[in-house]
Amino acid sequence: MHSSYFGGTVRSILMCFALTLSVGFVCAATTSPLDVAVAFQPDGSKGENAAWLGYILARAHFVDEHHSLYEQKPGPIIPTFTEELSARTDAVKIYREMLAKDPSMDVPYFDELSRVDVSAYMPEYVWTFLRQTTWVQPPNLQLAAFEEWRKAHLVNHHALTKGSLQFTISRGV
Repeated sequence: MHSSYFGGTVRSILMCFALTLSVGFVCAATTSPLDVAVAFQPDGSKGENAAWLGYILARAHFVDEHHSLYEQKPGPIIPTFTEELSARTDAVKIYREMLAKDPSMDVPYFDELSRVDVSAYMPEYVWTFLRQTTWVQPPNLQLAAFEEWRKAHLVNHHALTKGSLQFTISRGV
C-alpha cells in the first residue's frame, strides 16, 4: 500500500490489523478462548487490496465486539447481516478516502458499491447479493425499489468477497 493511503479510516483499520496479529481477538464467553483468524490474499491493485483488507478487518472487529452472536466453536465465521452491512459500508468509506487522494484509482466493484451506498441501498444490496441462509430479513428493506434501481445501475453486477474469518483455538499470548 502507498503511504498516502494511511489516513483516517485506513489508519484505524491498519492499527486494528496490527493488534489482531499481535494479540488476536479473544472471545471471553468460552472456557477455551477462541481467536479470530483473518485470511486475506492480496491479488489486486493497491487500492483494491486496501479496501478488501479494510472489509475483512471490519468484520473481525465486529465479531470481537459482538462475539455472543456467534457459535463459539473453531471453524469458519459466517457473517451476520449487520456484520456484513457494517463491513461493506466501512470498505466503501476506505475506498472513497483513497479515491479522494488518488482520483485515477479505478476499482469497478467498489465504484459500483459506492453508488449503492450513495443511493442508500446498502442494506438491500447486502440482503439481495450476500444473504446467508441463517439470516432473518430485517424490517423496512426497500427491496422492490432496490430491484428497480439495480436494473438501471448494476447491470451485469456480481458481488465479490475477498478474505475470510474463522475461529481458532487460542494458543495463548
